[in-house]
Amino acid sequence: MDRPLDEEQLSNYKPEIYYPIKIGDIVHEKYEVSLKLGFGGSSTVWLIRNQHVTEKRYFVLKVCVNTRPRTEQTSKEVEILRHIGSVNPNHPGYKFVRMLQDAFEIRGPAGIHQCLLFTPLTETLAIFRYRYDEGCIPGLLVGQLMKQCISALSYLHDECHVIHTGMNYMNDFCGANLTHRLLDIKLDNILIGIQDISTLDELVEEERQTPSPRKIYPDRIIYKTRICTTFTDLTTHTELSDFDGAVRVTAGQEFFNFPIQPLHYRAPEVILGAPWTYSADIWNMGVLLWDMIEGHALFRGEDPTLDNVYTYNMHLAEMTELMGPPPSELLQRGSRTSQMYDADGKLDTPPPPKRRWGDTFQKADPEAHESLLTFTSLMLQWLPERRLTATQILQHPLMVMFD
Repeated sequence: MDRPLDEEQLSNYKPEIYYPIKIGDIVHEKYEVSLKLGFGGSSTVWLIRNQHVTEKRYFVLKVCVNTRPRTEQTSKEVEILRHIGSVNPNHPGYKFVRMLQDAFEIRGPAGIHQCLLFTPLTETLAIFRYRYDEGCIPGLLVGQLMKQCISALSYLHDECHVIHTGMNYMNDFCGANLTHRLLDIKLDNILIGIQDISTLDELVEEERQTPSPRKIYPDRIIYKTRICTTFTDLTTHTELSDFDGAVRVTAGQEFFNFPIQPLHYRAPEVILGAPWTYSADIWNMGVLLWDMIEGHALFRGEDPTLDNVYTYNMHLAEMTELMGPPPSELLQRGSRTSQMYDADGKLDTPPPPKRRWGDTFQKADPEAHESLLTFTSLMLQWLPERRLTATQILQHPLMVMFD
């Protein structure tokens, strides 16, 4: 095989920063490497099996690159994951957060690599939704999934004092020439549980019978990620993952003011350069509803006068079209407000296509529109302090019906 494979396709790929792990290796004295699950600019991911037990024998191993920025970032991630895992296992939202099972280091030819261990899950909601027509998840199931995610936020916010949304100062994007990546709560960060663990036995046997393509070098083997096609009977249990950029709220710092969130999910206070806190996570959950039900983002921010390039101004204009003009007190908080609004509080951008809230739901059951709009109004508010907290949302009658 002459063409680049997996991590070799990354524009900034350097083989020496990756640990040269091989299928069949024994890691940390007890874990046998079974197959490759994924890769990125900061790690490779593997399915491993504990040779010493018969129950709960499979884990997911994330082997990080050995660069200093990644090592520092992983140390912070491990610290916050251990904090999250230790606060209150009895909280109802605890089981909807992906917990760290272990963390250790392995020494490679070019230095130390940090390793993170998790329980196996199946696919992300970003993939799961395509099991349904046009990538649109049915309304009743969306309610159940949303309740699980909001329960996870209730645990993170109220018990752990952790905000999921944040910024990771390391490139994890395949081929993207970035110095940091912006994290948020999105379908890629919510994973579906496994209904039957024997499915993993089948997957390992499949790898044994028909080995994945690979490129063999003198000092390493590059494996092609195994595409898991055996997950047909999925549970609807989800877990919120990816805490690379999560931040802890303390008595001395409840608000933050650095860039977070990919563009389409960005909360108005973040766009304006105003302080943000837990309520940024709540905004993310609100806009996520359209990804699940409609199969696309609620806000696009594409300016037709600029060849549909994303702009903050157009994003704010789309929000204004649905939510009305932003309160002056929010504008006054923003360090970047003057870049987008004039002295009279008018937005300098062509008006977007007219939309009403009801127009944004094209694929949802018409009888559910009113309930959906009521539900999203709890989360999508200009002023962060007017958004309900995760715990308050769970107490709302629309959530109680999904018990």
